[in-house]
Amino acid sequence: MLYLRSWLSDFIDLNEYSNEELKNIITIKSGEVEEVLELTDYYAGKVKIGRIKNLRQHPNADRLKIFDLDLGDNQEQIQIVSAAPNSENGLLVVVATVGTELAMGSIQEREMRGYKSQGMCLGMSELLLETEDSSGLWEIEQLVLDKDINPEQVLGQSICSILPEYFPEDTIFDIKYLADKISSCGNHLGLALEIATCLERPELLTTFAQKLLDPTHLAETILNYAELGNKELKVNFSDRNSYSNSFFLFDLQFDKHYLLPHQLQARMFLTKNNLVGGIADLSNYLLHDIGQPSHFFSKAQVLKLNQNQNSLNWEISKITESPHFEGLGKLKNIAIPEGVSVLKQQEEVIAIPGISGSNHTKTTEKDMQILVEIANFPNENIARSSFKLNYRSEAARIWAGKVQITLQFVVLVRLIDILYKSQLKFSISSVLNYLDPELCKAYKINKEDNFLQIATKILETHSKASIKVDMDYISSRLDSQKSEYWKEIVIQKLKIIGKYSGVRLYPNIFYQPAYTQEDVLEQVSRLIGYDSLASQKLTTHNLTNSDKSFESLSELKNVFLDYGFLECISRPFVAEADLKLLNPPNPSTKFVQNNLYTNLLQNASKNILFGEKDIRLFEYTKLYNINANNLEEKRIISSVLVNDDPYILTSLIKEIANKLGITDYSPSSLGKDQQYLGSGYSYTLGTTDINLIKISNKQKRVYNIPLTKNVYCLELDITNWSGYINNYPKYYNESNYSILSRQYSHIINNETQLQDVLDLIQNSKINDVDIRVYPLERIAEDKKYILNYKVDFVSYIKNLEGSKIDEWEAELLCNSNNILKLR
Repeated sequence: MLYLRSWLSDFIDLNEYSNEELKNIITIKSGEVEEVLELTDYYAGKVKIGRIKNLRQHPNADRLKIFDLDLGDNQEQIQIVSAAPNSENGLLVVVATVGTELAMGSIQEREMRGYKSQGMCLGMSELLLETEDSSGLWEIEQLVLDKDINPEQVLGQSICSILPEYFPEDTIFDIKYLADKISSCGNHLGLALEIATCLERPELLTTFAQKLLDPTHLAETILNYAELGNKELKVNFSDRNSYSNSFFLFDLQFDKHYLLPHQLQARMFLTKNNLVGGIADLSNYLLHDIGQPSHFFSKAQVLKLNQNQNSLNWEISKITESPHFEGLGKLKNIAIPEGVSVLKQQEEVIAIPGISGSNHTKTTEKDMQILVEIANFPNENIARSSFKLNYRSEAARIWAGKVQITLQFVVLVRLIDILYKSQLKFSISSVLNYLDPELCKAYKINKEDNFLQIATKILETHSKASIKVDMDYISSRLDSQKSEYWKEIVIQKLKIIGKYSGVRLYPNIFYQPAYTQEDVLEQVSRLIGYDSLASQKLTTHNLTNSDKSFESLSELKNVFLDYGFLECISRPFVAEADLKLLNPPNPSTKFVQNNLYTNLLQNASKNILFGEKDIRLFEYTKLYNINANNLEEKRIISSVLVNDDPYILTSLIKEIANKLGITDYSPSSLGKDQQYLGSGYSYTLGTTDINLIKISNKQKRVYNIPLTKNVYCLELDITNWSGYINNYPKYYNESNYSILSRQYSHIINNETQLQDVLDLIQNSKINDVDIRVYPLERIAEDKKYILNYKVDFVSYIKNLEGSKIDEWEAELLCNSNNILKLR
């Protein structure tokens, strides 16, 4: 997720803090800052200054002119074809050369009526310096002269360096948040509040941000600017499957067409968000600004589906067939899978709620009458629809983290604020207020309540919500030091999270949800700083009994994670002998050693292609071999580093040695079975062997890795590691939703039984749990098969108990009639 420092300034004053200081505090207490990019040139030096020469009429088009552009003594002239009305010889202009990335897209050489155009001369609007389309090219000679600069000296130079006041320096923070924090921190207001909390300085929040946290201000703004009903437009709405928590619809009208102000367009461009034009850009801006998804419908197109009658009949219901759907984003031409909930007008699908709108009702730049939908959906409903569609939009990613219902009113006020500042005449009125019946009871909302009354009741309820803090419990979970030590420290942190009365905590109602003691513990822990806690034995949350072997493997993996490595999928490999792998990852591979790095080097190659700068990957691998007709199993951790600094790996080896309690070790020659990969060293740490290898150019060519890249591999044979590695990692997370995974091995007698086993597993069920089976390998031994596979148990509820899986295993074995034998 990309965040712009100047965008954050709308909500928080960070003038006291450098980029490095902000990076450190966010990384330590919030999310991993993957990159800090300081923007000194918005266009990477590809938007340059040139002078028009040799202007002539295009022979095949009256409106087009052809001219040469002089880019100075050190650069060749380029030819431009342009329709700009103010094109004339001698004009000092701005040109986007081939390869420039603009908000409108990438500039490429193209042919216009038979003549090549090797770039594009620009007006101010194409550089996001004006909101309305420019009437012609941006003439900059006088601006250059005002700086006492000879215009001939700026030819071929970057416009950003010559006129920096138009392109002020900025900073982009690239921060990785997991799904449970995307809804709260995956936007600029949320990150501003997060930074204020991490710095323990809520006073840094701007006056505007503090107003957005004030329920009274929100209610006053709604009362002053939003009409509480529109008698002209009638909307009949039903939610047949309780898909939504709430669904509000507003009628928004302008006196002329709307364009997102160019300053806000620039923010979207710099954070690599698409601009599509018109009011749709405002919806996308609000998503990254506030974090509440919304959708804008063209009122004219919606009414057209209803024969232009001034009434709507909307319904959310599940699809029972597979209708054709022309959606937005990546859903432009699909058949909606059965069971997906959709929003319909009459029988026409106009949206998949929370995921995508329909192409038939999308807004255009000419629309001046808009229907604005601001809703709240349970995250599990969006997750199910996304899973069935095999697609997650930006909004769906936000929903995955459970969006607070109060944000609906924040985004409405922010929408009004942006429209008010745009100096357009507008009106906004409520036309539909729907709340799930259970929520109506919870908030004491009556059927006849208008939007303001609904908003007030919800905001007041949330502002009064509190939790009784169990100080003994919080202290005991922090470390072994008692409540007497922690009490005053915890109280200090609670006052940052919200209002603390001495017994009860009233948390910030938008971005610091604290509904349980675990939530409070998480917030307090990160504010205290984990480094401040005394060392103590960690236990695995999902296991009833502490599993030492699982914890020891996790501890070893955490060493790699601490050094910035990311875990890839784990795969078993089998040596070529009488026992063979029926479906090898690479059919041409004959030796186990060639397989070990295949997955990692292929992933590293892809990451390089996608522009990753510092690539660190590792995986846990099981290796099978034959020894005296017995099946032996080895366990290997392999890693790949694409970096100029091999000392990262030697430091990692030192850390592993510390974990094993070994202080005396030294490198030796690399074994012959690894020398084919490149040159390097081998280390022996007790019962653990480690190979450090610099990948050769020959191997780089095999995996399409640029020869200029330094690639290092680190391999640990942990088969006999003293940490008692478990046969399989019993539980671990590898998804944005709640998942438990287990790996199994079954001995199968023949091919028929093999298929029976797969069908039996695939068709088994657990209530409220999706079961996904991933065969890892089939090993042929004599006339029998060893089937290794992984099962993901996916739940859309908050926690998935391991006991459910234990019951499933018992039932599966009982129903299999001894077909299976768990190893």
